[in-house]
Amino acid sequence: MFDPETATWYLKDSAGPGAPDIVLTYGGPHWLPVVGDWNGDGVTTVGVFDPTTAVWYLRNSDFPGAPDIAPFAFGAPGWEPVAGDWAGLGHDGIGVIDPATGMWYLRNAPAPGAPDIAPFAYGGPHWFYAIGDWEGLGHDGICVVDPADAAWYLREGLFSGPPDVAPPFAYGAGGTAGYVDLNGDGSGDLDYNHDGFVDGRDDLNGDGFVDWRE
Repeated sequence: MFDPETATWYLKDSAGPGAPDIVLTYGGPHWLPVVGDWNGDGVTTVGVFDPTTAVWYLRNSDFPGAPDIAPFAFGAPGWEPVAGDWAGLGHDGIGVIDPATGMWYLRNAPAPGAPDIAPFAYGGPHWFYAIGDWEGLGHDGICVVDPADAAWYLREGLFSGPPDVAPPFAYGAGGTAGYVDLNGDGSGDLDYNHDGFVDGRDDLNGDGFVDWRE
């Protein structure tokens, strides 16, 4: 979990109740958390995205310190960050979604530059987003969740089209969404109870900042 008021991370090494195994401060207030295996060492570590500048700050360990990758801009202010191994390269790349249009912009490396995948639309304006290897194919796919009815739309293809994993289905209520591999089988599972990566965001208190929905 990530506290947007203090930029404090609370991390657990297993999916279940209990105290966090790691607590650290990384990022700035109201920045957005993002996690990924940035260097291909098999370990998922922290990163943050400044929503006012679209600058990424990524670390290769879950300890406080300076970014291991030189900060870089990708996206635009107010966009949403995501991370995933889009091409099955063994490390995570980055992505941004324009919440006003549902357009996705994905890169295969955690670095600045043009999208490696042609930008595409998937989902509706201000829907929620999740990433996972839904079918164990060795690369990550995408998901959008309609906050109005908690309907999930999973897709392995990284281009516009209908859901290709399963027909849309409802899970949960009230606009939270997330992904975590709960059982270690290499496929994406649903994380509605906030014990892994949570990806439902909006401005809860009207202060003009994007906050995590609790």
